[in-house]
Amino acid sequence: MDKRRTAVPFRLAVYIGVAALLFAATGSKAASLLSNPGFESDPDGHNQNLLGWQMFGANVYNETGAQAHGGTNYFKIYQAFNGAVNYSGIYQDYISGPGAIYSADGWAFTATSDVLAGQNMAWIEVSFRDATGNMLALYRSALITTNTIATGAFPKNQWNNLPVTNQYDPNTIQQTNSVTRLVAPPGTVFLRYQMMLQGPADFANGSVYFDDLNLVQLGNASYGNMNIVWTDEFDGTNINTNTWTYDLGAGGWGNNEFEYYTNRPSDAFVTNGQLHIVARQQSIGGASYTSARMKSQGLFSCKYGRIEWRAKMPQGVGCWPALWLLGTNISTAIGWPGCGEIDVMENNGSDPSFAHGSIHSGSDATAIYNFVDGSSITNFHTYTLDWMT
Repeated sequence: MDKRRTAVPFRLAVYIGVAALLFAATGSKAASLLSNPGFESDPDGHNQNLLGWQMFGANVYNETGAQAHGGTNYFKIYQAFNGAVNYSGIYQDYISGPGAIYSADGWAFTATSDVLAGQNMAWIEVSFRDATGNMLALYRSALITTNTIATGAFPKNQWNNLPVTNQYDPNTIQQTNSVTRLVAPPGTVFLRYQMMLQGPADFANGSVYFDDLNLVQLGNASYGNMNIVWTDEFDGTNINTNTWTYDLGAGGWGNNEFEYYTNRPSDAFVTNGQLHIVARQQSIGGASYTSARMKSQGLFSCKYGRIEWRAKMPQGVGCWPALWLLGTNISTAIGWPGCGEIDVMENNGSDPSFAHGSIHSGSDATAIYNFVDGSSITNFHTYTLDWMT
């Protein structure tokens, strides 16, 4: 445990989905939800380090140059030259829900010196997906093709704005409508914003640049029509004992922690709308440190829905803050891991640049999220779990 005093303020809320009901939404343009939308968090130069983005395909690069639409960096994409139709690009996924409404756009450029040629096509798209990643709805910008370049619909050597306004059938990939709002359909769990380039089999040349990308939430929250069934905003000055209790004693739960866990007000307290869990260097019960480990066991439980936890964490060797869920049958003969465990987030305090989530049930799975734009666990973030049937 880090010898310095540390604090972990957080807020916790559980959301449960209900039948979809779409809400009308209006409003002025808001800040983009995208991380690193102008690629300015990437190192200068020509590299594969696209912070905040997931890459696919062969030729996707962060580049630096005066031709950037804003700042100094932009994203370059071209085909794989593998003798088959191929796709390259980058994407970000965002938690969403039925009825949530968005707008999206971005800027694109193709240069005379490397103009998109042949049957190459590029575009921006937003798709809404269910818990297993199946596409439920698809929206795209206008396509960048040799025809739109030749006719002047997409002029060369200048940045062109591409609003995502064309609705497609996700099964046939045929355009069905033109829209001004992107509406998440029933069953939506997340959305995917991505840039794509389709390369033909004939080795056609040409590249497209993208920059200053934009995904905006319009009015309705990203939860769509989910209904809050329980929340603790930590108002007042006392911890709610109808919801929270404590693990007490030394050693932790199989992890050999150095703390002796207490229910002392000095180790867990509420003030200014935040719950503070504090680690202190002080002796008790043979341990050299104290802290609190709060739990809802026997008081509150839920099955399925959305769980959110807004928190900032301590940094330092020995710290390992976490929020996790355990099956209510852990105290029966089934025990652990048969009861199941979902780690919404945890972090090794010696490296504050990432958080990871895991599932333990006899066979384990873990995913890691790396913060961008200089952020870390020491900043407030909202950590979200969608637990579906």
